[in-house]
Amino acid sequence: MEGKTVLNEDADIYRHPGEELTEKEKWDHMDKKGKWQYFKDYYFRYLLFIGIIVSCIACLIIFKPSPATETVLYVGFINEELDQEKEEEVKQELIDVLSLDPKKESVLFDTTLFIDEQNTTLTKRTMEVLMEQFYTGNIDLFIAEKSIFEAYEKQGAFLKLKDVLPNEYYKELGDYLYDEYSYSLKNSNIYHSFATLLEPVIGICSKSKHMERNADFIKYLLEN
Repeated sequence: MEGKTVLNEDADIYRHPGEELTEKEKWDHMDKKGKWQYFKDYYFRYLLFIGIIVSCIACLIIFKPSPATETVLYVGFINEELDQEKEEEVKQELIDVLSLDPKKESVLFDTTLFIDEQNTTLTKRTMEVLMEQFYTGNIDLFIAEKSIFEAYEKQGAFLKLKDVLPNEYYKELGDYLYDEYSYSLKNSNIYHSFATLLEPVIGICSKSKHMERNADFIKYLLEN
């Protein structure tokens, strides 16, 4: 007949030598200080790691860069320096004039193009950029002093305005024609509000892909 005992069957005296306590049993035997130390030793580093991962994910979400907008009108300015504040005002107006989606579409005013007989390095770079942009059809409109414009005109860089502008636009803007390839911007108040060339002309590049916006931009410059 088995003797009765008040000890629980899981009491330590019933353990075989070398048998380890379970994690729960270890926890039950610890005082508050021991439990805190145990937590730091075994769980704190994992929580810290998880915290870092969560923080990184949050930063990626909060500071996620905006997707790049598509350039729907590329205007090349030769030997020009624009008033940046006024330039931004013009671009804001163009959102409505050109019916742009500002989250997806943008206008590029390229003022890095300089042709100068005294600076052959800068001129060579500009000519290389223009050659590439003309060839690929990236550049839509070209603004320069008459002499520079005419040099590129002779190379077939521009389209005849009559062939590509809506007929009503072409008739309305007839007083501004410089020649069959270009309009004079000499009397454009909008142009002179943000740019510095005294007698610039503007033309449509031969491989431009944005004819409708070309027309609207030219009309905007000449009628304001």
